[in-house]
Amino acid sequence: MLHELRGFIDRLSRLVAVMLMTTAIAGCIGYYSEISHLTDDDLEWYNAWEVGDTVLFDSTAGNVDTLVVVKKRLEDIRNPFYTHCVDNDRGPTYEASARYSYEIKHPGIVMEGSFRTIKLICNDSLEIKGWLDGLFSKGWDYSYDYDRLVRVVEGDNPIKPRRIRFKGMDLEECIVFDSCNSDYGRYSVAGDSIESFIISKRHGLISYRFKNGEEYTRRDL
Repeated sequence: MLHELRGFIDRLSRLVAVMLMTTAIAGCIGYYSEISHLTDDDLEWYNAWEVGDTVLFDSTAGNVDTLVVVKKRLEDIRNPFYTHCVDNDRGPTYEASARYSYEIKHPGIVMEGSFRTIKLICNDSLEIKGWLDGLFSKGWDYSYDYDRLVRVVEGDNPIKPRRIRFKGMDLEECIVFDSCNSDYGRYSVAGDSIESFIISKRHGLISYRFKNGEEYTRRDL
């Protein structure tokens, strides 16, 4: 009788363990009900760079800067299921994004810069963000849909690609980051901050200008 009771307790213990494990796993699996994806056209913004690429920039004053690509990342999932801690649920929506980061070796300092795009769920548009040194692009105004738990952008996109004239060439789909669509961060240096910079869809960063008027342009273009 005692032997049978022990066997029953062992089986019950194993059953309880399995039930607890199943409950724990079920509590750590989430599901995205809405997911955005970057198109091939969206990803063309990232074809210009690979990690480790080095580019030289010549200035109007005869100086030379060196740009090095330090990071490149794509976040565009296809599986709507994900795992998470019990108290760290990611929510029901996922917006695909990509970015690259770079450093520019300038006399006396190393400037950091980054370019990022996010595919919005609300209107399937591409939100574009960029920054270099102390100059940061302005965000797209939005409200929040608490039922869907997603941002809903309002008004026109503040960052729009356009054609520019550069070194005698017409370059399509370039973004000029300047006072019209960007502003200075908390730690920018007033006397030596970037005044503007230009990102090309095909070539990446092609030029930047300091507040003192010195402008740097890509040597290889």
